[in-house]
Amino acid sequence: MGTIVSGQGTNTISVEWSNIEGLTSICVTETNSCSNITCIGDTLCLDVEVLKPSGISEYDANYINVYPNPLTNQSILEFYNPNSEEVNVSIIDSRGRVVRTYAKIKSDNLIIKKEELSNGLYYIELKGSSILSRTTILIN
Repeated sequence: MGTIVSGQGTNTISVEWSNIEGLTSICVTETNSCSNITCIGDTLCLDVEVLKPSGISEYDANYINVYPNPLTNQSILEFYNPNSEEVNVSIIDSRGRVVRTYAKIKSDNLIIKKEELSNGLYYIELKGSSILSRTTILIN
């Protein structure tokens, strides 16, 4: 069973569901004020399955992982990107120079190949509209 918490009479409502699990329905009836009378339109009902939460998963919006690290031929960069936001990834050497850029990445991972990168310590920087993370990678 649910109770309308807010929004009654508007286009959006908030419903608080009881502690009882199971299948229930929520019905919406279209009404309009027509002169001095109320016109009632169609009623639409939706089935809702109410479940108790089994736990709350925490996430780290700054999650970033590189493996294997140190990189010999290639490594995988993983990062938190649940909305497939466009992210720019920069590889920065120990002197602060950007030595490689991957632009407009929309996934949550990227393969980094050694190719022309010299051995040493590098920084990996991710930038997006809601993402800014850094980590280090050692190249052998």
